[in-house]
Amino acid sequence: MHKSRWFARAFFALLLAGCSGAETSKLESSGLDGFEQPAPGELGAQVASYEIMTGKPQRVSVGLVRGGGELIGYGNVTMDFAFVGDGTTKIDQAPVTATVDAPYVLVAGHEASPDRSGPRIINPSDGIGVYRAEVAFDRPGTWLVQVTAKLAAGNAETQATFEVFDEDAFPAPGDEAPKTENRVAGDSSVEASVIDSRASADTALPDPELHNVTIADAIAARRPVMVVVSTPVYCVSRFCGPITDTVSQLAKTHDNAKSMARGKADGMVFVHLEVWNDFADNAMNKDAAEWIKRQDREIQEPWVFVIGRDGRIIERFDNIVTQSDLTSAVAAATT
Repeated sequence: MHKSRWFARAFFALLLAGCSGAETSKLESSGLDGFEQPAPGELGAQVASYEIMTGKPQRVSVGLVRGGGELIGYGNVTMDFAFVGDGTTKIDQAPVTATVDAPYVLVAGHEASPDRSGPRIINPSDGIGVYRAEVAFDRPGTWLVQVTAKLAAGNAETQATFEVFDEDAFPAPGDEAPKTENRVAGDSSVEASVIDSRASADTALPDPELHNVTIADAIAARRPVMVVVSTPVYCVSRFCGPITDTVSQLAKTHDNAKSMARGKADGMVFVHLEVWNDFADNAMNKDAAEWIKRQDREIQEPWVFVIGRDGRIIERFDNIVTQSDLTSAVAAATT
């Protein structure tokens, strides 16, 4: 299979799995059923955010493709949001509550194309990303986003639904962070692949700067912490590796464990938690489970959590995180 088409299909699989696991993305205007894959040339969308809450403005990430595996990127699109409740409201009867001009943002670890005009069909090498809106939702339930993209061939529209919750299932800003006693480099009680799926008997543990401090120790030392929960080898989205690499580069810049040893007041600690203990047996890593395993939710990754010096979560990013997001989070946590 052609490389760009393979990446496009992998990206679309991410978008389909990112919200509800449904295998379709286009909704008929008569109701919430009638899902189908976009036909060749038609636009398809999926909300890629994992947990969208009521209350304060939320980041809503939407990926766009055209049928046949073509990625859409750059420029801005218009997103119209409407509440459709429990599914009994017809989509074409749902009043729009917010309209947002949403820019294209690159996933951390991807470089921007020199040509940033759009929206347009792009190759994966142009920089994979999503369109992002910030929206406040006033009630939980099923919501609709209608996306309008001004493509070269004319305006194209598509719709997707997603759930909004009124109670967090995962660690959220204001919550006490789990004091995880995560396995670190040199732990002989587990295989190195349990610490990072890229490691094996023949491959050394990568990014040692992400695997040399426990979250519990960092919190006890009153150090801010950035935690990336990801499985670089088995990640459905193909985003785990680039995001983990970006966090690793930040760790190198900020010295990680060395800053703790020197007693630097602003020394930030960076930790990677591998998702799988044994992927083949569907056995989850206990370290990651404290953060992202919930009885009523799918296991989804990647996530990035930021912990303040008081041991409470101050920021989190589900699935899609940009370089700017991460550097701004570090600055906020170490100020």
